[in-house]
Amino acid sequence: MHEIPQDVDLSFLEQKELVQVAVGLHQTILHFTDQVSILIEGTCRYRDQTGREINCGDSKTSAMILVPLLGHVLTRVVKKGKKSLELLFDEGQIIELDSDSEQFESYQIKRGDQWVLVV
Repeated sequence: MHEIPQDVDLSFLEQKELVQVAVGLHQTILHFTDQVSILIEGTCRYRDQTGREINCGDSKTSAMILVPLLGHVLTRVVKKGKKSLELLFDEGQIIELDSDSEQFESYQIKRGDQWVLVV
């Protein structure tokens, strides 16, 4: 639906520990330290340390896949094109967020009470 602005600064996500994975009917929410959250409503892919890739699919599947990341630290965020982000964790795990809908938001990033990015 939206594109990632070229000037968006997502460095505040780095060095945040994943402390909770919340699941809704159509949404998975990653809660990090310092009141940082990523709401996933579209597709995402998870890649483990060995390079094995898993499509997260619906919220139930994504939660099951992402729960093992609890306690891990997000070390780097990489913008991939106009609509995708890669979230790199401390042991080499990667979550790739894609904007795959022209009608609906695919993911959102919130810092405290402020929406930083809606794609």
